[in-house]
Amino acid sequence: LYFSDDIAPDDTLLTQIIRDVVELNGAPARLGGANPVSHVSAENACDPDQVTVTFANALNAGDSISITAGAKLGSGADARRVDAASVTVSTPEVTRTRPTIDVIMIAGRFSADVTISDGGLLNEEDLDLRSESTTKTVFVNPGNGDLIFSEELVVGDQVRIKNGAIEDAEGNRSSARLATAVAPQRSPRITSVLMSDLKHTRHASIGVPTAFSGVDNGITIWAKTQSPAAGAVGNAWSFVFDVAGSWSAGGAVDIDARVNSVDKIVFIRFKNGKAKNRDLTAALEANSDIDSRFELAFAADVAGDCDAALSADLDLSTNDRQFSAALAGGVTELAIEVSFDGYVESVDDDGLLDDILRATVSRTGAASDLVVRGALGLATPDPFAGPGTIVRYEARTVDAAFLPQVRDLVNTPAGSDAVFDDPGTAADESAGPVAAIAIGYASAENDEEKNGRSQVRIASSSSVKPPG
Repeated sequence: LYFSDDIAPDDTLLTQIIRDVVELNGAPARLGGANPVSHVSAENACDPDQVTVTFANALNAGDSISITAGAKLGSGADARRVDAASVTVSTPEVTRTRPTIDVIMIAGRFSADVTISDGGLLNEEDLDLRSESTTKTVFVNPGNGDLIFSEELVVGDQVRIKNGAIEDAEGNRSSARLATAVAPQRSPRITSVLMSDLKHTRHASIGVPTAFSGVDNGITIWAKTQSPAAGAVGNAWSFVFDVAGSWSAGGAVDIDARVNSVDKIVFIRFKNGKAKNRDLTAALEANSDIDSRFELAFAADVAGDCDAALSADLDLSTNDRQFSAALAGGVTELAIEVSFDGYVESVDDDGLLDDILRATVSRTGAASDLVVRGALGLATPDPFAGPGTIVRYEARTVDAAFLPQVRDLVNTPAGSDAVFDDPGTAADESAGPVAAIAIGYASAENDEEKNGRSQVRIASSSSVKPPG
């Protein structure tokens, strides 16, 4: 339940009130549990308060929960009658999606990796092996569900998985699946480096200095969700508060609010008048540059009342001039996916991330890619487990300057062993080794198991999901 204003002066009275006003299917609801009513005050006095109610019995689809009209809620002289409200418990959505089965079979291996979306392991009776070898057999690894073969896989070997081999909790069964062994890719190359949309998991904020707001008047300035200052971007901004030397409490309220977008500074000067919170709010909202990025929030303990919070006086008797306060706390996350043109068994994170972040290092002037990796939470990324064609990294930062950018160039040389000089020729053919950033499943002859050369630019794609 969400209420637009203060509900009760204490939790005991709150529980009594909720028992009187909550109904289930047209009758007073029976509540359960030792503490059937819990209350969470909004951080902002102008946001709804939340009340969680625990019923004695589980709710069923179609149940109607309602608040009776006419009940008085609030504190003391501020008690007001509440409007009626109701909601119907929805029917849980039934999943009709079939479980999926992915099988990776690569010639030269004795196993095949199996990934099942939902529903357990395969059974050997659901498998049909098709091979030119009459002695080759297959069984299911009981530990991880992968397929194990008695002989090395060759190109063209197939495993047919019967229809309905896997069943999920909702009774949906998998479709028939035919997996075929493929030749390992020689010198697998990077074909794309894609970024997800930015995910702003927390927004930057500052508290208005008490020298301006007053000791008992907590005001916070937040960067808005989905704004140009959302997430880590907002941490680069600061507010400067100033009271004009000619300020007078008796004059009409006049607040000058402007933006220096180059230096990311919002300048607020109280030029005249005894301003209230609502005047500061109006001044910020009147400037489209500020309003597009920032909003005010008022402490919930200001009488628990939005109107009371807006009517609170600012304390402008300070002698402070141009008091600066920097925003902090913004966090941004994103995912990076590197795609290869064939299956790889392992990757060298140090080398691959060095290639991906080289443009960021140059743009920021960082001492090395290790500095950038640390700022992105990629100092020790989750290990890649092959076979796979996509390597995924998930980054998290408080400094948006270290985020890679669309169109950044990712230049990756081909991995190779050292080449020694042929003493029988006049020319010097020697060359040092080049560390591979990925190892595939091809033969080690002529460095074919090592990654090939590639040059791609980072792009953004909605197919890449942000970190969960």
